[in-house]
Amino acid sequence: VTPIRPHGYRLFFENEDSLNLIKILVDYLKETLNVEGGKVHLVGTSNGGTSIWHYATHYPEDVASLHVVTGCLTPHASRNLTLTLHIPTEIYVGDADELGFHTALLDAKQELDEAGHSKANLHVLPDAGHHDIGQHINMKEFWTRMESFRVKKGGG
Repeated sequence: VTPIRPHGYRLFFENEDSLNLIKILVDYLKETLNVEGGKVHLVGTSNGGTSIWHYATHYPEDVASLHVVTGCLTPHASRNLTLTLHIPTEIYVGDADELGFHTALLDAKQELDEAGHSKANLHVLPDAGHHDIGQHINMKEFWTRMESFRVKKGGG
């Protein structure tokens, strides 16, 4: 689920009520689907990518992995990166991103590295723009990565 901006807000995460909507959805999924390990894998594109990163710094206990596709760090997320050091984070951006996310995500990866985040990977996709990046992601590799972050039985 990728949030779309609520009425009256330019970005989903600008409204704390929107953050609560993600929390309600995550809690519902955890309660009704008996989610493995009690954590969910979050995938978000653009505004949705930014929103899931923001969410993970508020509720890191809910997150098994983050898959940010052309999203960026909010000021809150940037200040609270240490809360997400244990969360595997896959970041995707095109080198032709016309909205400036390429530079923003290079900077975000540097922030993650400086915070000691050893489980963050940045994937820069050649010739991918902001609006066509989905055509450049190898979905078999994407799902293999996500599968590798599943909670292993007996711990881990």
